[in-house]
Amino acid sequence: MAGLRNESEQEPLLGDTPGSREWDILETEEHYKSRWRSIRILYLTMFLSSVGFSVVMMSIWPYLQKEM
Repeated sequence: MAGLRNESEQEPLLGDTPGSREWDILETEEHYKSRWRSIRILYLTMFLSSVGFSVVMMSIWPYLQKEM
């Protein structure tokens, strides 16, 4: 099975060699800001989720202690 690999399976997916099409495309300022806005929204969502989880755990803690 290992001998059945062809050349397309051996080359990198993103074409990491300079001169390839992916290297010719530069990230614009708008894309850069949009990407970082998405990352900040992700961080905010994760933070709010962890705060919510903490509130729920604190509210059921007396019940868990009572049952144990």
